[in-house]
Amino acid sequence: QCDNPAVIAWLTAIDDKLYTKLVNAGLVPQRRQQSLSQLFNEVLALRDLKPGTIENYTKQFERFTGFLNDKLVKDVTEADCLAFANSLTVAPDTKATTLRNIKHALAASSEIVENPFNRINTKRPAPDTSKRRLIDRATIRQWCDKCTDKEFAAVLALGGLQGCRVRSEPSVLEWQHVSFEGGTINIPAAKTKSRITPLFADTTKYLKAWHKEQGQPKEGLIFPKLVTQHTLIERMKRLTGLKIPKVWINLRSSAESHLVSEGFPLHTVATWLGNSPIVAAKHYLQISPSSFEEAKKIGS
Repeated sequence: QCDNPAVIAWLTAIDDKLYTKLVNAGLVPQRRQQSLSQLFNEVLALRDLKPGTIENYTKQFERFTGFLNDKLVKDVTEADCLAFANSLTVAPDTKATTLRNIKHALAASSEIVENPFNRINTKRPAPDTSKRRLIDRATIRQWCDKCTDKEFAAVLALGGLQGCRVRSEPSVLEWQHVSFEGGTINIPAAKTKSRITPLFADTTKYLKAWHKEQGQPKEGLIFPKLVTQHTLIERMKRLTGLKIPKVWINLRSSAESHLVSEGFPLHTVATWLGNSPIVAAKHYLQISPSSFEEAKKIGS
């Protein structure tokens, strides 16, 4: 056994012929021949991940393993990784995430000296702001009032006024998570840890209407038959008469932007909506046209 980093690095880098001579001389143990699939299975086994995340990682790792015919980890080169990166025909954000996850997994192996992804760009591209739309709360309330389906009005209020992730968060909400008396809602988020947020007055109005129509239950799912994400998007198109890009993401973004504009600290709003201030600033917060006009008056 050796704990000298320089010696370990040298032993890792030498060819099999020389290493075998050292094994035969009794100086080092047999060299482990770890394949990519073995490494990735070990990485997944050691991480505490949600089932959906494991599924995504598995698909990414299998794609890389298949591309390289399950090479030995020590034989993976920078050229292999670059060829794999160039072969990906997915969205830039997805590509960056895939490459970064594989890079981190390879870093867990003791059989490589330098990560072959070190000189390959795995950074996410700058966020695309061309599809962002800021929708004011008054407009969202008008849509909720216009909606004859109280269930859908409540879902819309949770997404556009409360800032929930639609469809994932409303789909797991139960009546016992809502306290109309205390004015709070406990959101058992699937993507992040559960959080307790204030139940805003306008959200309360539409949630109470649905609660009353349901017979005012004390427990059970709030939306037991919540439809697919695609159907929810189509319903928004029919309700508003508008084709808003990434409508549910923009509704959540609008809710967060308005709360910050109303003076609540960013770290507080980010906690309520279940993201970090960095993520909020980079991906969610939008500038209100009225704020832009007000800024012009500074110093007048």
